[in-house]
Amino acid sequence: MLALNLLFIGGGHMAEAIIAGLILNGHDPQKISVIDRNSDKCKGLVDQYGVHTDVNVESKITADVIFLAVKPQAAKKACSMLQEKLINVNP
Repeated sequence: MLALNLLFIGGGHMAEAIIAGLILNGHDPQKISVIDRNSDKCKGLVDQYGVHTDVNVESKITADVIFLAVKPQAAKKACSMLQEKLINVNP
């Protein structure tokens, strides 16, 4: 499996299901990061899957692939917060 650095914006049920499937199929948990505003959710993901987490969207974004794993009503806000971070990223 290709070892891409993955970033999940949102750490809820959708993200957790994808993360579990990725790890089950051999993806390195150390190559998976999650940004979620709920610190308890972040701790649970670290404990269960060994992924990197952060509650701060201002963290440096170094992912090869970003998953927007938020509820539809939160997508616009999440994208706005990411916009400045992604503007100068090389393809």
